[in-house]
Amino acid sequence: MDLKFRVVVLCALLIFGFANTAKAEGWVDVKTQDGLDLNCADYESGVIVAAGELGTVVTTADNGKTWSKKQTGIGNNLFGVAFSNKLKIVAVGAGGMIIRSTDSGATWAKVFPTGLSSSETISDLHSIIFASSSIGYAVGEQSLVLKTTNSGETWSKIASPNSETVSDLNDITSVSASKLWVVGDGGAIVYSSNSGKSWTVKNSGTQNNLNSIVFTDSKHGFVAGDNRTLLRTDNAGASWSAVKISGLATDEAINDIVFESKTVGMLVGESGTVLETDDGGATWSLAPSSAPVELRALLIAKDNSFGFASEGAVYLYDSSEPSKPLNFDVEGDNNSVSDSTPTFTWDDAKDDTAIDYYKFRMDDGVYENVGENTTFTYDTKLTSGKHTARVFAVDEAGNEGSVSSLTFTVSVGAVSKGTSSKVGRVGPATAVIGKNVNFSAVITSSEQVVS
Repeated sequence: MDLKFRVVVLCALLIFGFANTAKAEGWVDVKTQDGLDLNCADYESGVIVAAGELGTVVTTADNGKTWSKKQTGIGNNLFGVAFSNKLKIVAVGAGGMIIRSTDSGATWAKVFPTGLSSSETISDLHSIIFASSSIGYAVGEQSLVLKTTNSGETWSKIASPNSETVSDLNDITSVSASKLWVVGDGGAIVYSSNSGKSWTVKNSGTQNNLNSIVFTDSKHGFVAGDNRTLLRTDNAGASWSAVKISGLATDEAINDIVFESKTVGMLVGESGTVLETDDGGATWSLAPSSAPVELRALLIAKDNSFGFASEGAVYLYDSSEPSKPLNFDVEGDNNSVSDSTPTFTWDDAKDDTAIDYYKFRMDDGVYENVGENTTFTYDTKLTSGKHTARVFAVDEAGNEGSVSSLTFTVSVGAVSKGTSSKVGRVGPATAVIGKNVNFSAVITSSEQVVS
């Protein structure tokens, strides 16, 4: 992926008729667990790829609705994955493993880097980034830095940060083709302005291990790490300062941090607790819903936030309300019914994930859960006259949609259109001159008797 500013995805080592104002949002499971952890993910041109335990790779081309597991032919854990373009993907992992796909993840082949010592050939690689469609970097243990200039076809070792002050490198990002930032264990933050030819160690002010780094533009960036460490820079990395946050345990590691824009971002702790910001990271607050499990990595793709977790689970952070149910109708003619327990129908509501159930209310009563079907018979007898029914959808994340309303008339005792009828007894049978006589008749229909 050509990333000038890395605001979309980071890999961690661990891993909004009548308006219905009630709203909830949260994580929805969009992939069946298969027992193998997912540690990282990336997105390009409508395709999401995630990688993890024992060489696991899964992809989706329909925004997470369906997932396909791919064969990689390896058993190494994978910790980082990145697109160089819509067809070419590279994943890195344990034991120096590098695998590459040239068909959007359908097939994979091993790649062997050059210029490594015997110990470096088996050093874990923790993160990968493509600064352009052709130029990429990978970092890992022993301050190892690798570079490719041909979309991952070949890799070679380049200059490493000072190994005496910097050990394992955990994440890398770029703010341009030549400007690179890397974080690692022991509070390491290092910077290169010349495509990795040389490195400068920056003062982080912490000894905690740092797991993730992201820049929202060329001046503003964030670093997240162990013991709820969160650092920020507003001067292009010249200095870094601690950001005070609450909602996470003091000893909780931050696994990942992503930004949808310069102002809107999200981070996740190892407990699954999610914090969010809408002011460019100046303040952070608990999100309405935490993840049900530990999320190893976050990804923003097509305005949707995904979380990748243990056991192969994938979650979608659903904050969008379902659509309004259309064509809300009641059985009868011109919304006039003779049945005091009428049946209602409506079209399926639309949603980013799935509709869980519908809620229905009659007149001034309370809303009741009527299930996921789009037909409902109201079984409490209604009186003659006008009534108003309402219905709205609730999705799997608890988001409530807009209300459809229907006003109709009940005419209990009326003969429905289309029914057969006949005149029965007429009385009295005789009349007397000079006397007033009231006649009555019994009309029998196929549905009822009206006298």
